[in-house]
Amino acid sequence: MTKNNLKVVHIPFSGRNPYQKLLSDHLVNEGLDVQGVNVDHVLNISFLNLSIITLILRYWKPDIIHLHWQSSFLNVDGSRFKTLVKSLIFIIQIWTIKKIGIKLIWTAHNLKRHERAYRDIEARYTNKLAKMSDRIIVHCDTAKGEILQRFDDVDEIKIAVIPHGNFSDYYSNQITRAAARQKLGIAPSKFTYLFLGEVRYYKGVIELIETFKLMRSDEVQLIIAGRPHNKNIFQNIIHKTESRNNIRTHLAYIPDDELQVYIKASDVMVFPYRHIFTSGGIYLALSFGKPILAPHLGCIHDVLKHTDNFTYFASESRGLLQAMQLALASKPRLEAIGKSNLQLAHQFSWEKIAQSTHSLYRNSINY
Repeated sequence: MTKNNLKVVHIPFSGRNPYQKLLSDHLVNEGLDVQGVNVDHVLNISFLNLSIITLILRYWKPDIIHLHWQSSFLNVDGSRFKTLVKSLIFIIQIWTIKKIGIKLIWTAHNLKRHERAYRDIEARYTNKLAKMSDRIIVHCDTAKGEILQRFDDVDEIKIAVIPHGNFSDYYSNQITRAAARQKLGIAPSKFTYLFLGEVRYYKGVIELIETFKLMRSDEVQLIIAGRPHNKNIFQNIIHKTESRNNIRTHLAYIPDDELQVYIKASDVMVFPYRHIFTSGGIYLALSFGKPILAPHLGCIHDVLKHTDNFTYFASESRGLLQAMQLALASKPRLEAIGKSNLQLAHQFSWEKIAQSTHSLYRNSINY
């Protein structure tokens, strides 16, 4: 069976998510009919997420449902019973769409929720999702290997490695380093580490603060900019950074057009994850031509393994500190590293990614 104009629904979808917007826009350029479903705007009963069944009624029988971020379908905070029921309902919805001939593509951005989950239930039903998917997209070979290792019954032929795209043409990038520093009140000579993005425990922000305090230099500064995930981490950061003149915080949502100010003012962007599968922040740093400091975890290893960025092993107790010290000592090389990163970002073209995704859709329909 071949169709000239495939109807594809992405779920859950947010037009404010740059990855999803860029992917869907470029798939539309490929000639596909692409719709996105925001799960907050569909029928839900109590804690049950019925958005998959709802979208069938709204967009009657699409050819493909492209699932992103399964965790919202599998977890209910504080209730093991509700989590189990919600997960069962999710799998029933998947079974239903399969029975009526809709193909299921799952992009495995991660394999588990980052915080507070009933891990045994989540793992069991993520395993079922992997088996029921017609195709699984991952962003690197390391992620593919982890899928195969974790899910014994998943056929390797189902898994496609399609890279994450860059953000080179998405965010404003006109401000100069000098103007950005002036706007933030940063002295030209201060070596500045930047943590940017939603502030969550799994991203290692608390470890970053404690490690930064060990830096024996008056010329360094740490900026933490982004909206805290909850009140607890907000208060924790305030407590740990008070009376620290060389740690600056902006604990609020950073509008898209202001991201450039923080990025261009920094010397190195830091991603001190405790665990990660795929990091969009890495591609943001590449797209701005910024040096990166990050652990050898998930797809970070695949993307940065042939670069001169500052990577470390998260299992090493002093790995983060040593990487931060090396970045400071490498100040003369930072401009060259940034230029190399910008060239690397250009390899992650959305046109190529959309073409690969479109081809995967076609193969799943004809399989």
